[in-house]
Amino acid sequence: MDCVIPTHDRPERLACTLVSLLQQSWDGPRRLFLVDNSRHDVCSAGPVRKALLALERTGWEVRHQRSAAASCTEIKLEALRCGRSPHLVLIDNDVLFTRGDTIAALDRALTAYDVGAASPVAYDIDGERAVLTPYVAAYDRHPPDACGVLEGTVALGACLAFVRADVEEVLAFWRWRLSYMEDQVLVHFLKARRGYAFLRHHTVLHWGESEAPSYEFDDLQVVRHLEDLAAEDPRFGPLLELRRELRDGADFPKAVSRR
Repeated sequence: MDCVIPTHDRPERLACTLVSLLQQSWDGPRRLFLVDNSRHDVCSAGPVRKALLALERTGWEVRHQRSAAASCTEIKLEALRCGRSPHLVLIDNDVLFTRGDTIAALDRALTAYDVGAASPVAYDIDGERAVLTPYVAAYDRHPPDACGVLEGTVALGACLAFVRADVEEVLAFWRWRLSYMEDQVLVHFLKARRGYAFLRHHTVLHWGESEAPSYEFDDLQVVRHLEDLAAEDPRFGPLLELRRELRDGADFPKAVSRR
């Protein structure tokens, strides 16, 4: 499993996320790709530098990749192309793990279930800028199986694991021209292909504190963009209809099954 963190500044939060990664353990190589389009080299910050050193001293292979990406979309696409493992996990730079086996569980889910993506459930630490917590009802919309795996009905991009081959197939036809890439856009096509899973017994925490956002998000702009894309490629039609209703791109039925 390759771990990928795109980051733009936020050295204090990033350092906390990196320290949180220290407890994660699984069979096989542990590789971290830090894709950094910060105004200044984020690894020059003391807490980040020490956290990366701690990861290396506990067996992680760490690669710091400076990026010229000018938007959230560009840096996420660059991050998705990092690594070589069959599975990868995209992690926000302000996420804390609550268990030491979450990434291992994501890896197992991508292997054992017919899904192209999987997420732990996620909550904001505080309520000042609620991003993930309002979706709590979606976490229990379907009952989990004996392993705590259930169908995902909202894209949780704070920590999102992928089957690399499925991501590459989607990106081969995918077009997105807005500066901010919604995680639900990619998850929509992955779920349509193979399904999308939540791991109900695993939780990550998102900082969620009040701050000026680093991007401008406009539902109407997204819908208009999807209208243009659907005119070019009918595969965007179902996603367009969901977003017209202000529903999440993963909010359509596709039960999770074992391979």
